[in-house]
Amino acid sequence: MVAGEPAAALRIGVASCVTQRLDRALDRLRDSERPAEPELIDLPVTARLDAVRDGVLDLALVRGAVTAAAVTVARAWSEPLHAVVARTHHAAGKPAVGLDDLDPRGLRLPARDSDPPLHDAILAVLPVAPVRPPAGDLLNVLFEVGRDPGGWTLIPAEQLTGAHSERLLRVPLDPPMTVDGHVITSLTTPGRCVASYVAAFAD
Repeated sequence: MVAGEPAAALRIGVASCVTQRLDRALDRLRDSERPAEPELIDLPVTARLDAVRDGVLDLALVRGAVTAAAVTVARAWSEPLHAVVARTHHAAGKPAVGLDDLDPRGLRLPARDSDPPLHDAILAVLPVAPVRPPAGDLLNVLFEVGRDPGGWTLIPAEQLTGAHSERLLRVPLDPPMTVDGHVITSLTTPGRCVASYVAAFAD
């Protein structure tokens, strides 16, 4: 990079939540050998993938198994899944809870179309199929869980960072279960750039 030259804009597709990982990665990208000025763009997962493929975004962040064609998928991190329960739930206040100890009739999940990769990753760790059909978005799911003493859902731990609710508590799983996070780029993105993005978002 030439001295005095402005940092290149880097368009990053994200979900509408700020995490410590994201904050740390943005600092790493700004301070890297080839500094970039990140621009965060909030888009649903499917739109994020399409925007990377079409060149509207330089990269996107996605949790869960990504099988989209015409993009490069690079695993960058792993984070624990936590159960989220109402404060009146029997697991509230416990140091950890097993999935076998949670009543499958109380499980609520957002509709798959809200985040297909994460939805599929959560289904993959469940010991039994959900009894209730998925419906609505995450906000509606959390609202329903908060008013049901037997309700619960699973969420990546970092998605809850900084969130506070008078109705809800998060409980780690025992044994621990994780979901992978991926950096998605176009097929034309140079390998050295993909590696730098992965390094920025890695643990």
